[in-house]
Amino acid sequence: MPAFMSTLWFYWLVAGIVALAGVWLLWAGLWRDRSRGRLRCPKCWYRLDGTADLNTEDTSTFKAVACPECGRKCKRPRQLLKTRRRWFIATLGVLLLTLSWYGSMVRSRMIELKEPFEQAVVPTTAWILSLGRSEWPLDNEALLSTLNARTVYVLPQYDPNGEPLEPMTWWQRELMVTSLFKLASESDNDSHKQWAINWLGDLAVKSDRAIEKLYELAGQGKVTQRTRALAAACNAKERALIFRDLAMKHTAQFPQDSSGPMLLAAIGPVQFEDMPDQTLCDMAYELCKSHTFWGSFREPARDLYLLEMIRRRTPGIRQFLAERAVKPIPPFDRNVPNTSALSLELLTALRRVNDQPDPVHIEVSSDHLRGTPGQLPKITVNLQSVETLEYPIAYQRGGDNRGERPGRWRFHIVNANGKIATVRPVKFSFGGLSAYGELKPGDYGFFLTLDMNAYMDPLPPGRYTVTVQYHNGQFISDMQDVSHLIVLTSKPIPLVIE
Repeated sequence: MPAFMSTLWFYWLVAGIVALAGVWLLWAGLWRDRSRGRLRCPKCWYRLDGTADLNTEDTSTFKAVACPECGRKCKRPRQLLKTRRRWFIATLGVLLLTLSWYGSMVRSRMIELKEPFEQAVVPTTAWILSLGRSEWPLDNEALLSTLNARTVYVLPQYDPNGEPLEPMTWWQRELMVTSLFKLASESDNDSHKQWAINWLGDLAVKSDRAIEKLYELAGQGKVTQRTRALAAACNAKERALIFRDLAMKHTAQFPQDSSGPMLLAAIGPVQFEDMPDQTLCDMAYELCKSHTFWGSFREPARDLYLLEMIRRRTPGIRQFLAERAVKPIPPFDRNVPNTSALSLELLTALRRVNDQPDPVHIEVSSDHLRGTPGQLPKITVNLQSVETLEYPIAYQRGGDNRGERPGRWRFHIVNANGKIATVRPVKFSFGGLSAYGELKPGDYGFFLTLDMNAYMDPLPPGRYTVTVQYHNGQFISDMQDVSHLIVLTSKPIPLVIE
């Protein structure tokens, strides 16, 4: 292909010519051959101007006219003045306009997504339908890269909080749910099953059918598949609550040593009013066990159970925490090696139930902060264990600082009138590799400098009170409210904006 044919100007020239031709053909097919006072048969379009006793102006004296060519009888004058529509030409015009529009989409795929021409011309719906066909290998590079790039990922040059290049319509989403469910149910390849289940979890945020299909998968097959399906359903925490009864039906037969009961608790907030203290404590303890691949779904539910225990403060809960929180928790996953460290969240619940200080404090580098509206201060923080127990405390290191700011940290700023400053939404945030460290009595975890400008919008001049907050697992930097989580909080720090 000549080089000039791949340039942008050549594409717009061709697309413009095709679009103009489509507009002209559409006009010619629908409006070009108007009557303009000519009398014509509405069936064969034979000219009837010379027909005797024909008077279209006086409808009261108008008599039915029969066409001498085809015999069609016209009983009203308006029938003789109809515009002739050439539907074949109009259809060609519509096809050319459609071709011009689809050509722009193909061009965008080739430029923005770097797709080859033979891949870019295939409609997204065709790729979606191909998911359910066994003759298409799932690891086909064109299939995976095309669907992900077109419908999932937001291009860097666009608004990070916006839509992908071709966001799926509701019917495309439902088609994909059907295809993915068929693939997860019928495929003999475990990696294909896992890929399909994970994508169903992403679709569950907007599709009720995706949640239903995940719960169906959670009730069939091997325990590993059922666990993955239930974990994927946790992607849609609030929507999954609608189908909680369905989830309980499909997970009722889970083995007691599997993750089914734990993941069921992680679907979303539960009604604690009728839950006995022992059940509450047992579920909280299960949710505190070591991380597995569904840890991000487990943490919010774990904190909800622990906060409910702190709220109740019954003697049974105090005794349970006094016995369990001071001993290392065995890992939930048998493939995770045993640890000799304590659970930070469980130990924090024990201290708060007894109105004692948290076991880990946030130490800050300054007792007073100053800044300007356009330049907020920076502050150095670290974690310090204040416990005297024989076992160290486990905490998470790394994995939250590949974006604009460390994700597990947050500033809570209140002005002199008690108004809480709004947290600035994050534009992009990534995880990364993380590991668990151990805080021995009196030890410091890590030193980290937090730039307040990355967390907050400019503040007007005035006096404020700042507290630094930290969560051991969740990204809280862009949360406006963390009351549903167990977070560590520093001492209040005065802030003056001049």
